[in-house]
Amino acid sequence: MKYLLILGLIVCNSAYSQTSDTIYNKIKSINFYNYTNKPVDSFLAVIPQGYSRIKLYGHSASNKVRYLAIQYPGGSHIVIKVKKYIHMNPIDANRVWDLNLYRKEQLHYVQLTHWDFAGESAVGD
Repeated sequence: MKYLLILGLIVCNSAYSQTSDTIYNKIKSINFYNYTNKPVDSFLAVIPQGYSRIKLYGHSASNKVRYLAIQYPGGSHIVIKVKKYIHMNPIDANRVWDLNLYRKEQLHYVQLTHWDFAGESAVGD
C-alpha cells in the first residue's frame, strides 16, 4: 500500500509538472545540481536565450546584490543566487552591478518558477 501511494505521488507530480509552456519544460529538464558550484555563465549557456529580461536585484538597506532574475515571455522565471563573491564587489551605493562579473561567480542557488504554479530549485554546498 505504501509503495502504491509513493508511485501515485510520483505519477501525479510528473503529470502536473508538464505544462504547455515549452520554455518552462526545457528549463525544467535541466539538472540544476550539475551547475551548482560552477560559474553562473555555465548555467546561462544551457538555458533558452529568448528571455525578455535579465537583471540583478539587490537589498535596499545594504546596497548588496541579492540575485539575478531572468524572465521569459509566458511566465517562466529563474532566480540565481551566489554565496561567495570572488570576481565582483557585491556592494555598490548606486546599486549598479556588473552582470559580466556576476556571470563569473559560482552559482549557489537556482530556482525556476512560473506565474501559474510553483517550480523547481537546487542549492549547492
